[in-house]
Amino acid sequence: MAAQRLLNLVRTALFDKYVGRTNDSGKSGKALDRPACLSGLNPYKASAGAELDTLIHENFFAAAGETMPYSTDNSAAEKLRNRLKSLYGFPIETGQTRSRRPTFFARFDNGPSTSTEVLAENYPLAICRLALVIASKHSPATE
Repeated sequence: MAAQRLLNLVRTALFDKYVGRTNDSGKSGKALDRPACLSGLNPYKASAGAELDTLIHENFFAAAGETMPYSTDNSAAEKLRNRLKSLYGFPIETGQTRSRRPTFFARFDNGPSTSTEVLAENYPLAICRLALVIASKHSPATE
């Protein structure tokens, strides 16, 4: 039950902050059927910084202390990675590419043909970008 409420909060916050319109059902934030990439934010290209850190904290750690530098600090990003695994039930794969820039990737692999991957300039930003994308596309696996 708490996980579903958190998902609804994430979707509402992403929807209201970056899209600012109702979805196809006419209810703002009830469900996102695509990443919130209208009104200037594409989660695949979100920039590191305080605004992104605040958005991540409010939506994934609302009841837990101060905002951490999720988009710039490896240990804070690791905390977010663990939170995503506990909410969605699948591990987050990360690593570095040799053939592309940006060089870090984070992948949510919830099925053989349904994985989601993002690229970023650093590990923490890759985790944050992935958090925005999967929260807009997937329901938490745990209650």
